[in-house]
Amino acid sequence: MENKDLISKWLNNELDARELEEFKKTSDYQAYKPIVENASKFKRPQFDEQKALQDLKARLSAPKETPVKKLNFSKYYKIAAVLVVIISSGIFFLMNRPEVITTQNSEIAVVELPDNSVVKLNADSRLKYRPSKWEKQRKLQLEGEAFFEVEKGKKFTVETDQGEVSVLGTKFNVKDRKDYFEVYCYKGAVKVNVSNREIILQKGSSVKVVAGDVLGVKAFEGNNPGWTVNESYFDAVPFIQVVTELERQFDVKIETRNVDLSQRFTGSFSHKNKEIALKAITIPLKIEYKIVSAQKVILYEE
Repeated sequence: MENKDLISKWLNNELDARELEEFKKTSDYQAYKPIVENASKFKRPQFDEQKALQDLKARLSAPKETPVKKLNFSKYYKIAAVLVVIISSGIFFLMNRPEVITTQNSEIAVVELPDNSVVKLNADSRLKYRPSKWEKQRKLQLEGEAFFEVEKGKKFTVETDQGEVSVLGTKFNVKDRKDYFEVYCYKGAVKVNVSNREIILQKGSSVKVVAGDVLGVKAFEGNNPGWTVNESYFDAVPFIQVVTELERQFDVKIETRNVDLSQRFTGSFSHKNKEIALKAITIPLKIEYKIVSAQKVILYEE
């Protein structure tokens, strides 16, 4: 750029006629002329200062709106509701969970109930009751055999598949096995509902039901069932009941060959010696036995 002074005067309209003619002959004039001509076509936008001031005052005086971020709590409420249901159900389940006591072969259990009543559970038996409801309803379910010493109080009920026994305060034994049901009353009185009949047993009386047939009430002597002192007693019961009881007490499997399992047996066997027990149940019926192993025995008639 060789003519700075001339260019400056030209842009400010300060050249005289002679200087302008001289400047038009230069290359700078030819380069700047299009720029100046195009620039002259632009118009400055109009600016209303008063209106702008009013707008600014209005914006400053307007109340500020605090930005709010909306949260969707509905899904959290749903999750919380589900958790409440789960927790409540768990607590309800735990509080109402039944107490279940089971015994295996050759095993006896002693159970103290919430009211201090005592149950002795014979081998291969199951007892179930609900501690949370015991104060209002003394009721339990029995599978197998148990001896009950019941404290006085509200009605005490033992439910089995074959019959139901109800008492207020007494001592009694209930046996519920396949096709066989019996109740012995040792103190007080008990009410037995079985095979659509209601039977009241007083102290020293018993009732047996074989395959649904009620054999009637019969007197007996004794203060406790024999099995609680390791002795099983039988009074005219089907021999099959004797065989299965010996299996429970000694945890053995007994196979029978040509033996009449429906014949009636009266007698007893001790739980302390397996071979003595086998002799006790076979000699009266003239049956032979063979001990195959510690867990297997064969009974047979020649």
